Amino acid sequence: MLCFVLYLLLNVMDKRYVEKEIKRIMWTQRLFMDDSYTEQQLVKDIGTTRTELRQVLKDCFGTTYACLRNKMKVKEAKRIMAKRSRRINIEDIALISGFNNRQTFTNQFEIE
Repeated sequence: MLCFVLYLLLNVMDKRYVEKEIKRIMWTQRLFMDDSYTEQQLVKDIGTTRTELRQVLKDCFGTTYACLRNKMKVKEAKRIMAKRSRRINIEDIALISGFNNRQTFTNQFEIE
């Protein structure tokens, strides 16, 4: 029984570490904006497995890698819009926040 409790505790600690690393790498280093930064690179940078990363994304963020990146881009777009005192067009907001085009930006913004 004690071994099982220790296993669960370590599992929770591992998940928290992976969750913190996802936030640090993707948001703080702003890699959510880099379309060439892949899920596999994130796995390598964290030092975890693809299975564990996907489980943490599902359990802690309720989403997949691609959807998390888009959510972060939308969050960045909202941040940009809130800070801008002058009018800025949608295309510029989309590009600045990491989207490749206006249509993708609009679709993701409507989802959020």
